[in-house]
Amino acid sequence: MQGIRGLALLLGWTLVCNPTGAFVTQLNWDCVYGDSVKEMTMCYYMVFNKQILLWYDSTENLFIHCGSNTCIPPVYKVAKQITLILNKSPGFLNMTKEKQVECQRNGEKYWADTVLRTVPPKLRISPMESGSKTETQVLVCYVFEFYPAAVNITWLKNGYPIADSLTSFEVLPNGDWSYQTQAHLEVIPQSGDSYTCSVEHASRQEPFQEKWEPGLTMQQKIKISVSVVVLALGLIFLFTGIICWKKSHHGYTLIPGYSYPEVS
Repeated sequence: MQGIRGLALLLGWTLVCNPTGAFVTQLNWDCVYGDSVKEMTMCYYMVFNKQILLWYDSTENLFIHCGSNTCIPPVYKVAKQITLILNKSPGFLNMTKEKQVECQRNGEKYWADTVLRTVPPKLRISPMESGSKTETQVLVCYVFEFYPAAVNITWLKNGYPIADSLTSFEVLPNGDWSYQTQAHLEVIPQSGDSYTCSVEHASRQEPFQEKWEPGLTMQQKIKISVSVVVLALGLIFLFTGIICWKKSHHGYTLIPGYSYPEVS
């Protein structure tokens, strides 16, 4: 690694001799994995002012420099010189092989906790009033806190898939290695119907499902609430009247001139 840093200093010194203003040189090592831990590629880049000067080809086990049509002339000359030095040095080529072994070892170490990691989704269905039609509702199926991001959402009515219910939706990251999304379905609620949000995810073979059944509409709830209040007020007045009536007729009062004989 010290040798490559020395080459980076050589690059900077050469460019100082051919001034181009302020510059930044970067050395990047990356481990790129495919569908399995064995499908691994070690990538090395030397970058100058966001231009890739040279990179390592793990297939050919060689360093390759940028072309004359992609780099400015001073940078192209330096990149070509550094590439020749790297390819002639067994130490640099051996170091890249060691980096590949390190990538392989780290991949096997963290593969289960990263790529193979799965978190089952959580589901919740919430109805919303449709603004276009008063008799319709929009069901929103919230799917959240799942990993990985790939997910498939389907709507069912009374246990049967709804045609064309699979619409496009955007999966958003939460920033904590989990994702969230939502799917919408416009329905006309009727008594006895049920709607199910079915979610397919890699965390389980069987789909996750959440069922929703239509209840009372908002207008029905308002009517029932008003009726209950009116009934309650009526009962209060009724019981109040009965109590007052009983109090006013409790016992009797003698009238002056009482003429009934007393019973001995």
